[in-house]
Amino acid sequence: MSTRTGERSASIDSPSSYINRELSWLAFARRVLALAEDPAEPLLERVKFAGIMGMIYDEFAMKRIGGLRRQLERGKSTPGPDGMTPAEELSACRAELFAQARLISRLVERELRPALAAEGLPIRDVLDLDEAARDRLRAVFRDTIEPILPPLAVDAAHPFPFISNLGLNIAVRVREGSRPRSRFVRIKVPPNRPRWVPLPGGKGFVPLEQVIALNLSDMFPDADEIEHSFFRVTRGAKDDPWSHVETEEERDFSPGALLGMVTAELTARKYAG
Repeated sequence: MSTRTGERSASIDSPSSYINRELSWLAFARRVLALAEDPAEPLLERVKFAGIMGMIYDEFAMKRIGGLRRQLERGKSTPGPDGMTPAEELSACRAELFAQARLISRLVERELRPALAAEGLPIRDVLDLDEAARDRLRAVFRDTIEPILPPLAVDAAHPFPFISNLGLNIAVRVREGSRPRSRFVRIKVPPNRPRWVPLPGGKGFVPLEQVIALNLSDMFPDADEIEHSFFRVTRGAKDDPWSHVETEEERDFSPGALLGMVTAELTARKYAG
């Protein structure tokens, strides 16, 4: 291959000629992050780009991380065109995701939230509010949130509930004096209510999940001790049904095989959201 002066030739069979697909996706996320970090962008545009980062990570985890984990579960260790094995790809992706997560967290806490507060749109934490503001939030909870809130306890008679994909949840541990053991309760943050609850007098917004957590003692009046944590589940997307097939001849197009594949796909969709 002829090259111009100062340029190196690259073989099409060389791993250095290829960019890893997963790391390329995360490089795109870096470019979105750069827009969120750019002080020349309007403030709400920067907030929007920060929110898009979360959507990118969700899709990446469902499609790409899920696919890599399935390859590892099948024992695949063959390097791809870029020379990386699935285990190496997964390790590199985790390192890059952790690095970006630290950057976006610092950006939100040190730049975006203070800038929003300076513009009269502060995002507040329930624990930082005075008692009068908390009382107003308790009233909002009783009137608009509690009626549609179904706490699901886990015990011998109630198996662990299904956790929907990307749904925000509250894990609650309740200890009551009359019971020898504490109880685990899962509360799903309702998706049909605004995520940000406005404070009276235009004094900002608080996250809906914090408003629910503020009222846990009213939901469990007999509890002596209540602990809670917020969590969400990101499920891996269903993989290609032909991904385990090495050659075209191995594909089974018989009616029974196709029917089984469609049934499995519909079942996966039912329990993925």
